[in-house]
Amino acid sequence: MLLIEWEGKEYAYDPSHIDVKSGIKIEEYTGLPLMQWEQAVFSCSPKALVAFCWEMKRQAGEIVQIQTLNFSPVDLHAAFMKAVTAELEERSAERKDGDDDLDPTVTAPSGSDPTTTPGGTSESDGSGTDTSSSSPPSAT
Repeated sequence: MLLIEWEGKEYAYDPSHIDVKSGIKIEEYTGLPLMQWEQAVFSCSPKALVAFCWEMKRQAGEIVQIQTLNFSPVDLHAAFMKAVTAELEERSAERKDGDDDLDPTVTAPSGSDPTTTPGGTSESDGSGTDTSSSSPPSAT
């Protein structure tokens, strides 16, 4: 589960809580099956982020019409990536503590870098080389 702080609220988002009706709505709105939609969220696709916002709010009990949502996709993407990074850091710390009962439902897709910006650039690691991956992320 991700805890996403956005627009002054904290949202708990769990991809395992997407039911069939929501999955169909997401696919109809974005034109993408769920795994490709997830990749598009990581890639900062505005349409994918609208569907993500709708699902995140639905999981929080907020009923909104997907067509009425309007926000900065870059801001939501940043909040999402911050939550992904926090979750991965927490899992890493748990592994170091020897916790074998980790929840496997939230992982960054392989090839994705939580520090990468929507434009594909990343912060330098000091070596003078780009540390971001050019391969598309794989779905969880």
